[in-house]
Amino acid sequence: MRITGLGHAGMFIETAGGSILCDPVIGPTFFGSWFPFPDNRALDWEKYGKADFLYVSHRHRDHFDPALMERHIPKTIKVLLPE
Repeated sequence: MRITGLGHAGMFIETAGGSILCDPVIGPTFFGSWFPFPDNRALDWEKYGKADFLYVSHRHRDHFDPALMERHIPKTIKVLLPE
């Protein structure tokens, strides 16, 4: 297993059974007052968008980035949601 931090709560988890993109977020949110540090805009989001699964813990903008998903994550990805 390999876990790569993507900034804030974001993670990319790679296992023998597949990969999971968790809580992906780019750039400032909450009116520019919150942002990932270090800056994660230069990460390979195309690679992370090819994960087998997407996990979104909740819909706050520091865990859920619709613009990033529109640009980098296919609509066919299997989505995991908390109960």
